[in-house]
Amino acid sequence: MLKQPERVHILGERTVYRVMEQIGLSHRPKRKQNGLTMADREVVWARKMNNICSRAVEIINVELI
Repeated sequence: MLKQPERVHILGERTVYRVMEQIGLSHRPKRKQNGLTMADREVVWARKMNNICSRAVEIINVELI
């Protein structure tokens, strides 16, 4: 956290957000930013395909025994 200068009162973060909301300067994101990206989806898909392939190999190996 930043150090406060001497003899200067800095308002709290919520106060700043509230004042900015009142004068029309605030902007809230319309969606969450921590969602999956395209790269994440590709990684998840690759893992699923790898799991499916390894299960199929295990099933074939069990049937051959």
